[in-house]
Amino acid sequence: DFSLMSSTRARNLFISKIIHKAVIDVDEGGTEAAAATVIQLTRFSGVFLHEEPIQLTFSRPFLFYLRDINIKVPLFVGRFSGLPMP
Repeated sequence: DFSLMSSTRARNLFISKIIHKAVIDVDEGGTEAAAATVIQLTRFSGVFLHEEPIQLTFSRPFLFYLRDINIKVPLFVGRFSGLPMP
């Protein structure tokens, strides 16, 4: 609902696509990370079939890694320790 953002036409807007890209560079000099997000808004017209959103909750620590798919070598290994306590 974008009705509080601008004119009355904003009531017909919805988010139609979200693209997120993250990059992590790890080398001898250190680590550099960057991320970008693009959100596409579309005017609503006609019937809208609403799907329930998928919500992911990570409730315990885990390890993750990025690997080269060609030579199957880990490029980056990380650890998620958990969410900060409120």
